[in-house]
This record gives sequence, C-alpha cells and structure tokens, in this order.
Amino acid sequence: MQKQINHIAEVVDGLALAVAKGFEDVKQELRGEMKVGFDKFDKQMGEGFEKVNGKLDGINRRIDNEADQRVELGLRVEKIEVKIFPELSK
Repeated sequence: MQKQINHIAEVVDGLALAVAKGFEDVKQELRGEMKVGFDKFDKQMGEGFEKVNGKLDGINRRIDNEADQRVELGLRVEKIEVKIFPELSK
C-alpha cells in the first residue's frame, strides 16, 4: 500500500512539475512575442519620425530657397534703382 501511495505521490509531483514547466514555457513565449511586437512598433515609430523629419527638411529647404530668391531679387531691384535714380547711390 505504501508503494502505491509513493508511486501516486511521484506521479502527482511529476505532473505538477510538467504543468509548472508548461506555464513557464508559455510565459517565455509571450515575452518573446511581446518583445517582437514592441520591436516592430519601435521600428514603425522610427520610420514615421524619419518621414516627418524628411518632410520638415524639405519645407526648410524650400523656405531657404525662397529667402535666397528674395535676397537676389532685392539686389537686382537695388541695382536697377541706382541706375534709374543715381541720387540713391549716395
């Protein structure tokens, strides 16, 4: 009878260890999936920021080009004014 009780105890202990290991495996798998999900999210955010920064850089270049054109235009107008109104050159 004691042998049977000991055997049942061993089987129950083995089952408990197997269930605990199963839970640990599931837990590790979920952590891995969460990390992959976070890494994917992080990558998407980085790509999104790169796109936004690219658009901002384009806008900044356009503003700089327009400012340069205005300065050029101002210099050209100034040269014409001096030729038409020489008294402005003083």
